[in-house]
Amino acid sequence: MVAMPDPMPACTHPPRSPRGAHALLVLFGVSVIIFVLVRVLPGDPIAAALGDRASKAQIEQLRSEMGVDRPILEQYVHFITGVFQGRMGLSLIERRDVAEIIMSRLPATLELVIVALMMAIAVGVPLGVLSGVHRNSAIDHVSRLTALGGVSFPQFWMGIMLQLLLGSFLALLPITGRIAGPPPTHITGLFLLDSVLTLNGSAFVDSLRHILAPAAVLAVGPLANITRLIRANMI
Repeated sequence: MVAMPDPMPACTHPPRSPRGAHALLVLFGVSVIIFVLVRVLPGDPIAAALGDRASKAQIEQLRSEMGVDRPILEQYVHFITGVFQGRMGLSLIERRDVAEIIMSRLPATLELVIVALMMAIAVGVPLGVLSGVHRNSAIDHVSRLTALGGVSFPQFWMGIMLQLLLGSFLALLPITGRIAGPPPTHITGLFLLDSVLTLNGSAFVDSLRHILAPAAVLAVGPLANITRLIRANMI
């Protein structure tokens, strides 16, 4: 009789790591740690928010309104339940819902991120291509030095330097705010896009001058990574 070969063993794959579950666990752990630290650290944020002239009765009243006089476990359950329902509590500074404040600031943040990403791609891709094509040339050395500086220098320091250079010394760009004149008609909340949609040239130029410096600072890190990646792939 001819011996039949053993059947091929079934292909076994290691179980995939449930990254979503891990991310939820990490977020849960971080929320617990921050929640507890804020409440055990020295100082009273309620008293600080009301000021030195606030009476004890006013402090206790606001503490009751904010729910911080309850047991810490009850506070956390109330907080996490509100997060899942879209309620993130009241801001001690503005006395408004935190979710409402975040949504009001979201268009400015989104616009800044989009402009910074466009700047990083527009500069990083050609720089990486030239660096890869002309390897070990002067432009390659400049590109690599730029990428090294982009991942080495802290962004807050570069922001201060740009404010001093472009805002104070040369007075070329503003250093605060989103626009100096009247904002464009609200459509999306993105001033640059709303200016284009409403054909408001003065608002577009004004918004662009305000966003250039912070977007350039935010683009430095991604620009360095894009340049290094494109250079490596070109080589």
